[in-house]
Amino acid sequence: MELSSVKLKDGYLGSYFDISQAEPRSIAYLSNDPIFVELYESGKDAYRELAKMSYPEHADDKAYIDGARVNCKGIILSGIYGQSIRTLSERIGVPYEEGNHIWQSFIGKMLKVEEYRQAAFDYVMKYGQIQTVLGDRIVANKARAYTSCMNHKIQNFTAVILAYGFYNAIRYAIHYGIDATVKGVIHDACINEFPINKVIHMYLTCEKHFRNHVKQHFIPDYKYDFDLFTDYFFHIPFKYDNDTRIMKVDLWRNEVDYFFDHFSSGYHFKIIDRKDYTKKNNIYSTGGIDNALLLMNKTHKIMEGEEYLKMERSTIEIELNRPLDDIDWYYQDPPYGEDLGPLKFNRSVA
Repeated sequence: MELSSVKLKDGYLGSYFDISQAEPRSIAYLSNDPIFVELYESGKDAYRELAKMSYPEHADDKAYIDGARVNCKGIILSGIYGQSIRTLSERIGVPYEEGNHIWQSFIGKMLKVEEYRQAAFDYVMKYGQIQTVLGDRIVANKARAYTSCMNHKIQNFTAVILAYGFYNAIRYAIHYGIDATVKGVIHDACINEFPINKVIHMYLTCEKHFRNHVKQHFIPDYKYDFDLFTDYFFHIPFKYDNDTRIMKVDLWRNEVDYFFDHFSSGYHFKIIDRKDYTKKNNIYSTGGIDNALLLMNKTHKIMEGEEYLKMERSTIEIELNRPLDDIDWYYQDPPYGEDLGPLKFNRSVA
């Protein structure tokens, strides 16, 4: 899908629904490895923590761990799929000894992960078949047992289950009267369109009918970023706490009025905090590289005159004046959306 082709109707937003480290999460939960699961349950960046485990003597050196994180991600994720550590080391430009150190550090601590991988491999070698997570069996090539069985058990499983969850959230959004449309699915990300004056309802629908639904039926807890956009290349963070009724959203300066003109038709609210960020030499005064500029350069978009307003950003905290009176479904619907019936999908793929 060509991302620049994502066009939205007036008064509508797009949401970029991105799963954080989807495949490592899958194997952490499916193997039930206590250390790996705890990294995700604690909300930490698992790759950073794995880098610290690999290089404990540098655990307090942020710059060193930032660099090591990249190498750990490349070695560990591909290593789980059975790829050669020597080849992986060459690919990311580190000596084999260092790549092997990272891998051995990982499997030496994540014992359940290695048991899970070995059991999958042994099954292929014994029966000539891959037993998928959902219980189906697929004829396997024994010569590629490690890579083929882990691809099916992790990568394919993750892609199918995420698509399942994405669709479940959309069908419930429509069920609740939200004019929501799927604009595209890219493996671990989903792009939706819906009215600005339903943004909180859409957020709650995804929380219940994506994350909770998938966790109940398939074990992994797929935490996600819920970003908003009117221009795909400028998607920005959104969060809402239903207990405090406080919403936090980042908006490009030239979109603030547009957002609130439509948002106010659906919600009663007050702004409780606003911070404005000024672009200085392509870096915000609060720190952080302007990724939007990089994206625009890559897509050959040229910014002139008022277009630079898109580089000026506001973080706004909003409190709803009263509880939402039309979300009884959030508390009272049958658990995990079973009232609309089960979804059907190709189990053999997963």
